[in-house]
Amino acid sequence: MWDVQELFRLHRKDVTRFLQRRVSSPDTAADLVQDLFLKLLSSNLSATVADRKSYLFRAATNLAINHNKREQLIRYEDPSLLDLVVDETPDAERVLLSRQELRIVAEVLAGVSPIQRQIFLLARVEGVACCRFSGQPVKLIPASARTQTGLTYPIVEGRLVVL
Repeated sequence: MWDVQELFRLHRKDVTRFLQRRVSSPDTAADLVQDLFLKLLSSNLSATVADRKSYLFRAATNLAINHNKREQLIRYEDPSLLDLVVDETPDAERVLLSRQELRIVAEVLAGVSPIQRQIFLLARVEGVACCRFSGQPVKLIPASARTQTGLTYPIVEGRLVVL
């Protein structure tokens, strides 16, 4: 196993200078150095690499090459162009929070009566005012649906506040 902290202490300045000559700004070089050591920390490197310093500089070279390729693809001359490359997918934290919220809602709905659960789902999820219970069509008056939903919604809301 590699001692990444020792590598960082010994070679950070050299790698930073090396990258400053290969990228557009000192800040970018510092970011790439941080990325490099984070990748080393998170990777499962074996002790079979003979020259760790060479490995470190080769990895830094690859990061610089990849960074410069990305920079050539996207020019920052017009900041409004950045709106075209915005990634709308939710980040991992948002996905995790949504899953937790969904689990909590499912737990709450499992604890209410089937009619309340059905009305809540129809009113809040599907926006439906007519449904079937035990094969019998039941017309829901909007006020009645709101009342039944109003019994369940505070429970759901109260549990979600904990997050």
